[in-house]
Amino acid sequence: MQSKLRNHKYKALFTISAAGVILASLVFFVAETSASNLVTQKAPANSKTAHFVLGSGKAHKTSPKKTKRGSGTNNGIEKMSNILSSARKKVSSEVSVTVKIGASFAVKSGHILEHSQGNITKNAGELQDLIIVGKKSGHLTQILSGGVAYCKGTVMGLEYGCGLSVAQAGKAKNSWISIPKSNVLYKNAAGDMTISAAFTSMFPSSLTSYRLSKNTIVVNKVKSYDISGTVPGTISSTLPKGVSENFYVAASGSYLPQKVELVTKGVAEVVDFYNWGKATIPKAPKKSVSINKL
Repeated sequence: MQSKLRNHKYKALFTISAAGVILASLVFFVAETSASNLVTQKAPANSKTAHFVLGSGKAHKTSPKKTKRGSGTNNGIEKMSNILSSARKKVSSEVSVTVKIGASFAVKSGHILEHSQGNITKNAGELQDLIIVGKKSGHLTQILSGGVAYCKGTVMGLEYGCGLSVAQAGKAKNSWISIPKSNVLYKNAAGDMTISAAFTSMFPSSLTSYRLSKNTIVVNKVKSYDISGTVPGTISSTLPKGVSENFYVAASGSYLPQKVELVTKGVAEVVDFYNWGKATIPKAPKKSVSINKL
């Protein structure tokens, strides 16, 4: 996702943690949830992935079914290449998708947690986000429509999610703020809020360090291929090397992505994909105030 990897949302993390962050911050729409219900568990040392799910008082951590990896021969790489090529074509032809994310970022002062859900389309997106830093939490709604980004949320949500200063966020809290492309904060506010932008960094750029599982597994009720490996180099300015990725693609012939998991030191992130071609298209708010007036 990121979904999915935006620098602005966790700018505070970079000042207190040398490890940096992974943020595949795709575009999501989440139901109103209390901060006390979002908790996490650290993945054990021998675990590649961790899922973070909202629940009643505790987190539920699951891991994908273990499968035997492919041999890594040229035939394996060729098959992976064909699968991912088909997946790219399918993604580019789809008009919308719903995505959900759970993430945990370890920092010196504790954890940054995020739970989100939303819709992205070819040229628009909507995100509602719950962000927890220590004992504080913030909410944010973001919309991209007609080439303009819109933000509405608490001071903390606006600061972390849209890059506003504390002073700007204080003036704008709980009101719709519009951010045009000409403004320096547009990229922060717009994020990966279209399908093409969101998936650009998700597909492996090189398959030499990846493996295709010998067996398919069921992911989100869909029989899927499991393509896993270590991301070569970095796929964004904020993503450190050594990131483990599991990329699940439907094996039924649709080849549509079902899930991506990213794990590195102090960071775990899982993004699920649903409702391909059926997600609601976001609309711009009727009233907003330009950020240029703050």
